[in-house]
Amino acid sequence: MTGAGRGIGRGIALALAAEGADVVCVSRTLENSEKVALEVRALGRRAWACSVDVANASGVAEAAEKILADAMRVDILVNNAGVTRDGLLMRMSEPDWDAVLDTNLKGAFLFTKAFSRAFLQATLRPHHQHFLYRRPDGPMRPEQLRRQQGGPHWVHQIAGTRICLARA
Repeated sequence: MTGAGRGIGRGIALALAAEGADVVCVSRTLENSEKVALEVRALGRRAWACSVDVANASGVAEAAEKILADAMRVDILVNNAGVTRDGLLMRMSEPDWDAVLDTNLKGAFLFTKAFSRAFLQATLRPHHQHFLYRRPDGPMRPEQLRRQQGGPHWVHQIAGTRICLARA
């Protein structure tokens, strides 16, 4: 999870560990990540520490590869990294604005993109009993999937594609 070095991110990491999750603690500084990882390990869960600037595309890609190699899989991604530059708009500098957008938006985009292939592959594994429907004329509408799969709670659409996933 990004932003796990302190504050809300630390709290989320510890809550996930208390519920039985192994946690990869990602923050800007390795020192903060290690502190939280030690706390997670104290709860009896596995934990890894990782330091990366979430707005750096190549750094995020490298971190994602290392995380997948070390942890073997990622089931949950929490994009919690964020910064604030509070103040009046007329006093806010462009670099402050860019820092907020890069961390809060671009960081979430980069981490989600970095793990999207792993999430899709995990979702399509046969032991999960998912079916993949591909329609040449567009995505299958959720109501069609509900009729075929028998429930409204297992319908997932992947935005921007013509693929729908339904859990059997």
